[in-house]
Amino acid sequence: MTTLDWIIVAVLALSALLGLWRGLMREVLSVLGWVVGIALAIRYAAPLGESLPRDFGWPALRTGLAALGIVVAAVFAAAALGWLIHKLMAVAKLSGTDRALGALFGLVRGVLIVFAVVFVASRTALAQQPAWREAKLLAPFDAGVRLIVPYLPPALTRGGAA
Repeated sequence: MTTLDWIIVAVLALSALLGLWRGLMREVLSVLGWVVGIALAIRYAAPLGESLPRDFGWPALRTGLAALGIVVAAVFAAAALGWLIHKLMAVAKLSGTDRALGALFGLVRGVLIVFAVVFVASRTALAQQPAWREAKLLAPFDAGVRLIVPYLPPALTRGGAA
């Protein structure tokens, strides 16, 4: 196995272990917190930024600070809810199932992370390097990239070898 293969194994293992440690409910709520936070920031950052004092600098900086605050608040709220649900599940003796499903969720997340990195890297000179071509675990991810590329918007697929 090459260094790239070991990196893939490490990403998958660490993501699965994080899922096992946190449990499914915390993992799902974490993702949901990010999605909701980003959606709210897109919608409300500009109006909230306008209401910030002028001392915060340029309008773009105020909007950026507002967006950051919205995302952080949403992620924090999701984490607090995840902590509460985690405690309730422990009382209900469901924490083992939650953790096992969390490990599965983490593994799927790890696969998606590797898939995204392979998608981006396959559009660079890295995909032509010997280490890339010799990696055994890259083949399924590369095949997946080639399978999905025809269904992606053209703006995402320009300039790639896949």
